[in-house]
Amino acid sequence: MRAPSEEPRREYSDPATHPEAAPTTAPSISPRRRWLGFAALMVGLFTLLSASTSVNTALPVLQHDLHANLSQVEWLVDSYFLTFTVFLTTFGRFGDVFGRKRMFLTGAVVFAAGSVGSALARDINVLIAFRALTGLGPAMMMPATLSLITNLFPLKERGLPMGLWGSLVGVAIGVGPVIGGLVVNDTSWMWLFWINTALAIASVVMGSILLPSRSRPVQFSGVQSLDPLGIVFNAGFLLSLSYALVEGHARGWTSPLILGLFVSSAVLLVLFVVREMRAREPMLDLNLFRNPAFSAGILVAITLSFGLLGIFVYMPLFLQNAQHHDPLRSGLTVLPLAIFMALAGPFGGLLASRARPHWPIATAMLLFSIGMFWLAHLSVSSSWQWLVPPFVMIGIGLGIASATINNAVMAAVPRQEAGAAAGVVTTVRQLGSVLGIAVLGVVLQEQQSRYLSAHPHGHGQLVQDLALTHAMNDAFLVCAAILALGALAAFGVRQRRIAA
Repeated sequence: MRAPSEEPRREYSDPATHPEAAPTTAPSISPRRRWLGFAALMVGLFTLLSASTSVNTALPVLQHDLHANLSQVEWLVDSYFLTFTVFLTTFGRFGDVFGRKRMFLTGAVVFAAGSVGSALARDINVLIAFRALTGLGPAMMMPATLSLITNLFPLKERGLPMGLWGSLVGVAIGVGPVIGGLVVNDTSWMWLFWINTALAIASVVMGSILLPSRSRPVQFSGVQSLDPLGIVFNAGFLLSLSYALVEGHARGWTSPLILGLFVSSAVLLVLFVVREMRAREPMLDLNLFRNPAFSAGILVAITLSFGLLGIFVYMPLFLQNAQHHDPLRSGLTVLPLAIFMALAGPFGGLLASRARPHWPIATAMLLFSIGMFWLAHLSVSSSWQWLVPPFVMIGIGLGIASATINNAVMAAVPRQEAGAAAGVVTTVRQLGSVLGIAVLGVVLQEQQSRYLSAHPHGHGQLVQDLALTHAMNDAFLVCAAILALGALAAFGVRQRRIAA
């Protein structure tokens, strides 16, 4: 409860998240210039999304070349998403204050700098540090892309660019592994980061020339606050929990350090909740969770991101380490998933406009769960033909769920709370990604060690392959159960019909 003496929370009007506050016409820009500016945004969006999954394809090669253990591989992925998650909301607010174009361009420069450092790194810990720096770039760029689309297009013309934005998300995530496979197979993993650098520079050049020079200001009724305590508590909670989960196997789950980190994460979470309940301008407006439909939608969003990273991070490890595919073949093997994800996205948007949102979301999450359950029966000799059906199901489920869940969650709250709701949705989806990598990594490490302990006199490489396959099955089974929980939660998202 807020103390009687506290000031009420200040409201602001952001056209990107408050449609009723946006003007019905965009600045005086020719249609050609609008689409060129949109192209600049899409180059930036493609860069930051494809970069994450293309690097995932190179993880086995990076692990070998830099002599990294599984915990370090997990940190290589988690450091990027942790930075992204912690600073996403903060930089979204910076865009409101200092200008979205400026934040987009700054993010592209930071992304390029982090990619250069990653390309030059010759030590796994140095690479992890530069990947953490790289994650600041998407945290700046992602919130600005949607906001800048509202600056480029009048309200009645935003349907097509918004739809293309959603489709590109699926395409970039899915095509990333193929790009990574092509590059690593023919050259070196370093070239992945040089390509990311070139794309980021192209985003800077195109954005500088083609985007509107000034964004519409956001009207605040008072002095702005960035909730620094909320940011610190949130960052501390995520770092403590992630470190404990990733390092627990190596250091021992009952070691003083790991137990202390779990206790610290719990304390910081409580402090974060208390702070957000009392802050005038909270990082996350926890009052929104009093709405059952909103809470159910948030649970679906977390489980969706949990499964998304599970498939795109750990599947390349199986294909390259257990089945000994080269990176290109590994990327091509998951291509059906990318294709059907891209095709299902627009269909999901159409379906959401014609049915109550809980039905398409629940069906999509169930398809995703069934696909992961299928993959929980992998063997060392599983053929690519055996993998196609689950990849198709996962692709369709991911495409439909990704296209519908954000709109469904936003429809669950009043328009005047849309800005706060957008911040919650974006942040918890990244939190789901971080937890997916960490939790599934724990299952993978524990089960792999158990299998090797049970077969101490096995024959070298074959036993290693079987241990990884056995552990991967258990990890995917956990993932399938989490996604089934998301499918059940989807029935709580019972809102009015979403506008087309």
